[in-house]
Amino acid sequence: MKRKLFTYCFFMLTMFWPQNWLFSQTRTIDSLLVLLSKDKADTVQVLHLLQLCREYRKAGIHDKGLKYSNKAILVSSSIKVGMQTGWLKGISTAYTYKGNIYLDLSNYSEALTNYHSGLKIAKINKDKNTIAEINNQIATIYYYLSNYAEALNYYTIALETGLEANNKKITADACNNIGNVYYLQGDYEAALKNYIVSLNIGKQINNKDIEASAYINIGNIYQLQNNSSDALANFREALKIRIEQKEKYGVANCYNNIGYIYFSKNDFTSALQNYNLALKIAEDINNVQLVAISALNMGNVYATQGNYSAALVNFSRTADIYEKVENKFGLATAYINISDVLGKENKTEEARKYILLALDISKAIGSKELIQNSYYSLSISDSTMGKWNEAYQHHKLYLLYKDSINNEESKKKTLQATMTFEFKKREAQTKAEQEKKDAVEAAEREKQQLVLLLISFVLILLLVFVFFIFRSLKSARQQKFIIQEKNKDIIDSINYAKHIQDALLRNEEHISEKLHKHFVMFKPKDIVSGDFYWSIEKQEHWYFAVADCTGHGVPGGFMSMLGIAFLNEITATEQLLSPAQILEQLRAKIVKELGQDEKESQSKDGMDISLIRLNLKTNELQWAGANTPLFYIQNGELSVLKADKQPIGYYTNMKAFTNHTLNKTAGTTIYLHTDGYADQFGGDKGKKFMQKNLKELLLKIHSKPLEEQKEILTSTFEKWKSQLAQVDDVCIAGIKI
Repeated sequence: MKRKLFTYCFFMLTMFWPQNWLFSQTRTIDSLLVLLSKDKADTVQVLHLLQLCREYRKAGIHDKGLKYSNKAILVSSSIKVGMQTGWLKGISTAYTYKGNIYLDLSNYSEALTNYHSGLKIAKINKDKNTIAEINNQIATIYYYLSNYAEALNYYTIALETGLEANNKKITADACNNIGNVYYLQGDYEAALKNYIVSLNIGKQINNKDIEASAYINIGNIYQLQNNSSDALANFREALKIRIEQKEKYGVANCYNNIGYIYFSKNDFTSALQNYNLALKIAEDINNVQLVAISALNMGNVYATQGNYSAALVNFSRTADIYEKVENKFGLATAYINISDVLGKENKTEEARKYILLALDISKAIGSKELIQNSYYSLSISDSTMGKWNEAYQHHKLYLLYKDSINNEESKKKTLQATMTFEFKKREAQTKAEQEKKDAVEAAEREKQQLVLLLISFVLILLLVFVFFIFRSLKSARQQKFIIQEKNKDIIDSINYAKHIQDALLRNEEHISEKLHKHFVMFKPKDIVSGDFYWSIEKQEHWYFAVADCTGHGVPGGFMSMLGIAFLNEITATEQLLSPAQILEQLRAKIVKELGQDEKESQSKDGMDISLIRLNLKTNELQWAGANTPLFYIQNGELSVLKADKQPIGYYTNMKAFTNHTLNKTAGTTIYLHTDGYADQFGGDKGKKFMQKNLKELLLKIHSKPLEEQKEILTSTFEKWKSQLAQVDDVCIAGIKI
């Protein structure tokens, strides 16, 4: 039976549960309640309220935790700090703690609401540490929902903010969480690199919690390589720390992990014993994710023993939980296991239904391992039903994904990264031994120097000459190596900046039944782009913009990310702004934040932009542009709305932007663009493509399907450019109303 054990990357080993933890926690709560009864409504009282909230959460008493987090918000809001009312740090922290409790309860909508409230206050307070922590928690929700792209986006924001604040704990946490995302996507090499970074930072700052998490995850990688001894060594290191922390959630994971080790060794009695202990703790602290994991693990043991009825009870319980909390990875895993058990019971049709559901979910979340397992189970089901051709095709797909996952080169790189971890542990000892050896050799060399004094003066000069030549050559080689390393670091940094920029750009395939059909042709000149597109839906209106920032490459990339951030901030209010009003506010922010004024030495960076607002009910179109016109085609005729001849940025003769309105737009195709396409050199004479030719091309293809228009624009651009270099970033968007 092909079955995937689902443990969420948490493996640890322990053998006992300290019985005095709850007593110790109760004493702490009682002490805090005594202090609280004597407190005045000040910051000290808020700190006591927050600590009570945290202690009740650790004890699994969530209603009390919510009570004291709400009280902390009220007291913090009433405290006068300087000339203002409200202690912002207390408010943002209280909202964060409240979100943490809802996260424990798997109430993700309430958790997100509170996290975003805390994030808004933290931004006002410019508290980078809290901003990073909240982004980390928001990412965790998307992680549980199997939305790995959003999870990676928010974890990356947490990492960047932690680095800016020089907060090593937050940086280490973010690296560990990023590793978890890569792990669930099957990219074990990237996961291991992030785990090792997290472990090293944890040791630097002596943060045992970070060390424990990293040890667990590194042990998980060893487990994937069937290296049980090294996996257990890492789990035991984590175990020592978790016992000292007296943390129930970690202990439950310990029992699950030790159960997994016993299960892999076919010691089913010990495996079930530990899984049951984990389940009891999970139910005690009311953590449904842990309940699901423990039940799934127990189901795997029963299925292997042939106790199919007990296996189905546990797998069904797991599926119900994961469907309720929208954990797609866990739900697909449960469906695969249910299908396998039903197949063993010769319930072929019912088994096939579950495996097809699992395959659809696995493809949706992009999990190679789950897709592989789904195809394997599907091929078995087909064979049982006599569908030999389908069984053969599904088995081929299973082997294809299996080969992709087990690629030997990927394994080799993963092992090399693992050895790097082991090497650093021995590095200090090796260095000390080498220094002792060098000291002995130095003494021997001093004796030899007495003999060398007898050698002729000419020979000494020759040796000195050779020595200087050798040192010069060595220095040249070292400089070459340093230059190569610096170049690599620069390229890696730019690639990472592209990753961040890609996360900020909205997907051109918007998932909304209300939006009109559209396409985006986006072709950066360099790794990162100075062009960008942006959109948002708000109050039955759709905003869409295409912009060209000053420069391209890294400078342009920074400006584009700044532009996206400002547009999101401007449209975050309840007010429905016109395109011209948005451009006015965007220009004001650029001028202010870049310190632009009349002085020649000041920054003159900015952007050209074309921005529409489309009423999704009436099709009324409003538009404003800075140095970039709007093309629209009605009844086979191309018309142009002229932009204001001024950029988004400082300009010597700044005027209000003009707001244009088109009411009769049904059947109209509009095009927003930057100047990169028209300015590209190419053709037989190496000249620019020109706006005139772009208009003729759009008029020629406007009646074709939008996806075909995009393909024609792309192929025409490549053919025109031919062997010449691309001169600028290119972005064209077409919308059919």
